[in-house]
Amino acid sequence: MSLSDIRVLLDLKGRPSAGCEAVNDLLDHHLERIRIQMDALRTLESQLAALRHQCGELHSVEECGILQNLSESAESHERACHTEH
Repeated sequence: MSLSDIRVLLDLKGRPSAGCEAVNDLLDHHLERIRIQMDALRTLESQLAALRHQCGELHSVEECGILQNLSESAESHERACHTEH
């Protein structure tokens, strides 16, 4: 939770007769952010596992298919953003 979220919770705690909807809303929002982050991490995990699976044998760094693919991808990206449309 961010410091601003904690401040909101402390402010709400200081008003004991107020309804707890704001607390629930804050926590629901925080839970949603966590779910989005977890989905992104699962996607990253899958991508990294697939990348790792491509290299089953030990090679020199010069022959590393993973590094070659990253280099080719970076070069392709650099060219793509500098082409005229």
